[in-house]
Amino acid sequence: MDTLIGVLSIALLLCFQVCFAKEAAEHITIPVNVGVVLDAHTEIGKMGMKCISMALSDLYASHGSSYKTRLVLNRRDSKGTVVGAAAAALDLLKNVEVQAILGPMTSMQANFVINLGDVAQVPIISFSATSPSLS
Repeated sequence: MDTLIGVLSIALLLCFQVCFAKEAAEHITIPVNVGVVLDAHTEIGKMGMKCISMALSDLYASHGSSYKTRLVLNRRDSKGTVVGAAAAALDLLKNVEVQAILGPMTSMQANFVINLGDVAQVPIISFSATSPSLS
């Protein structure tokens, strides 16, 4: 449980720090859409979303005034299937135009969504997929 929280926090912070440069504080913020594809009806999916939200809250609580950008989490349910994950990712890529996608949870879902991300040139970060072919 603690390992998952740690991995989620590190992945989110790494994504944020790599993608967005630290700038002088201004009153204007720039929203950056990030997709989150999880199995919303599972305990791991619910916990994953809570952990991502908490990590983001902690980041802005401690460094919020240092960043001009603000991550906007766009949640989608993969419904526990590869097709559901692909549909969620396509919606995020086409309709929301996200800059990155966190998730999906299984290796099969991640493999398919990674291919979609490659075509769209959008990074996909899966914190729970375990297939060696994904590294």
